[in-house]
Parts: sequence; structure tokens; C-alpha cells
Amino acid sequence: MRVLRQRELVENYKNENEVTRLDLTRESRDARKAASSGAAQDISRLQEEGNRYIRKIESERKKIEQLDLEIADYQAKILEQKSRMGTYSITYLLTYLLTYSLARLFRWC
Repeated sequence: MRVLRQRELVENYKNENEVTRLDLTRESRDARKAASSGAAQDISRLQEEGNRYIRKIESERKKIEQLDLEIADYQAKILEQKSRMGTYSITYLLTYLLTYSLARLFRWC
């Protein structure tokens, strides 16, 4: 009885060792693939490409911010010109200017 139990334990350990050995083999093979020069070059190229797109996105974001500021300035100028022509009341003019000034201030802070 005791010998059978020990044999079962030995068999279980053999199976566990075989599974562990296969896992180690697979992990070492994956590590070699990742460490190969082709994979490293691909990773480097993709990182550079990603950085290039990030710079482009930031550049476009800055352009959009600048255009939004210019639009707000032109709208204020148009409103000022309309008020000089007497098209709008002073209350509307002040409300409009204050709204755009506050929006501009809080949007770009």
C-alpha cells in the first residue's frame, strides 16, 4: 500500500516536471523570437511611427486652438462693427463679448 502511494507520487512529480519543462521550452522559444533582430527592428520602427503620429496630432491640435482663437477674435470684431452700425443693442453686444471672452479664457487656460 505504501509503495503504491509512493509510486503515484513519483508519477505525479514526473508529469508535473514534464509540464514545467514544456512551459520552459515554450517560454525560451518565445524569448528568442522576441530578442531576434527582426522583431527588435519592427518594434523600434513601430515606436518611431507612433511617435511621429503623436507629433502630427499635437501639431494639428495646436493649429485648431489657434484657429479657434482667431475665430473668436473675428466674431468679436464683427460684433463690434455691427454695433457701430447700430444693428445690435449694447446689452446684446456686452453679453456676447463677455460670453466669448470667458469661453476663450476657460478653454485655453
